[in-house]
Amino acid sequence: MVVILLLLLPISDAFAQQSTTGPEPPPGIDRGIRVDKRSQTLADMVPAYNWHHGCGPTAVGMVVGFWDLIGPDLVPGDASTQTTEVNAMIADDSNYPICGAANSDHYQDYSCPIDYSPDLFPDRSETGGAHTDICVGDYMKTSQSAYGNRYGWSWFSDISVGFTGYLDQAAPGLIPDVNNYDFSSFSFEDYKAEIDNLRPVVFLVDTDGDGSTDHFVTGVAYDEATTEYGIYDTWDSNLHWFQWRQIAPGISWGIYGVTTFGGIDWTRPYYVLDTIMSEDTDGDLFHETGDTIQVYFSLINYGMTASDAVISLTSDNPDVVYITQSINFAAIDGSGASTDNAGQPLEFIIPETINPGYDSFFVTIESDGGSHSDTFGFEEVIGRARVLLVDDEVGDRNSSIYSGDLYTRGVPVHIWNEEI
Repeated sequence: MVVILLLLLPISDAFAQQSTTGPEPPPGIDRGIRVDKRSQTLADMVPAYNWHHGCGPTAVGMVVGFWDLIGPDLVPGDASTQTTEVNAMIADDSNYPICGAANSDHYQDYSCPIDYSPDLFPDRSETGGAHTDICVGDYMKTSQSAYGNRYGWSWFSDISVGFTGYLDQAAPGLIPDVNNYDFSSFSFEDYKAEIDNLRPVVFLVDTDGDGSTDHFVTGVAYDEATTEYGIYDTWDSNLHWFQWRQIAPGISWGIYGVTTFGGIDWTRPYYVLDTIMSEDTDGDLFHETGDTIQVYFSLINYGMTASDAVISLTSDNPDVVYITQSINFAAIDGSGASTDNAGQPLEFIIPETINPGYDSFFVTIESDGGSHSDTFGFEEVIGRARVLLVDDEVGDRNSSIYSGDLYTRGVPVHIWNEEI
């Protein structure tokens, strides 16, 4: 879970407050790749964008993309992936990032001429002739030499301006609640609260532990057991994990400050499928030809309350026979409320099959006169498994290896375990 609120509090000058990284991670840094994390995460809800003319506008751009997906339209088209329109929202380059072009945009006016430390070349923020602000990078003053920013650099103090400036342009009338905190004013519990309330944040960190800030990232997850924060680091689309620690020499990925974003209302339902399970009505646990299968689910609606909802079941197997293919809900409450279909299962009959295998099924929720629709997929074994996997060792490592390999071949297995 993640929590962040920014209050523009006085922040110590002991460390730099600026990003200095480029489109590739510095060599030798910890990338924070972890597996099998038991965590609270918004990773499936926040789009993961890669570095586009600055880590600051890219990190903030992910927050804009998230709010676009669940709230007001802030980005043309679909913000769930990094489209040309998304890149234009982050830092506009007219889809032609080559210095010397005749157009006037963020890249031509501020990125060009490309400068790296220690060089700082004057750009149009100093020489004049720059365009009117239109993207997050513009409002954030990214790469602008007049503010001491080399190519891709931004200041911590300008994160909130980048967000609010772009929102005022994209959705006039919105008044977001954006706050900056230094590490000492923002606890891990605060961060958890932000994530628990579905609000991604932006961190300014020191990736290499030299004691100076260098990179902005988007906070989307936490692991309470290990006191780690999970981020999208702008260098790939993976989730990365690091210890919750304050910036200091020798501490890689130490946190300097955090920016929180709130005050935007949900304008549509947003469902998370909590559980889904199937029951064989004859009770033998095998889904065989002619068996009736009942599907039960539990979901959470974090967005606005949905009305006149129809929840239906479909499959990619055209031979599936449905008994109850759809059910109706007058309303699906929002704001984190849970809903399930206990007492009214979706039902289908297993069709004739020559060889057992996996079939894909889909639960679709349509509401509000068809204006909102979401689909969730799951798999079912169709037919009695013909492979018996005997695991006579303690643990399930070997059985997982074999069953996983058979799964990739589309072959279901029944596992018999004997603990020694």
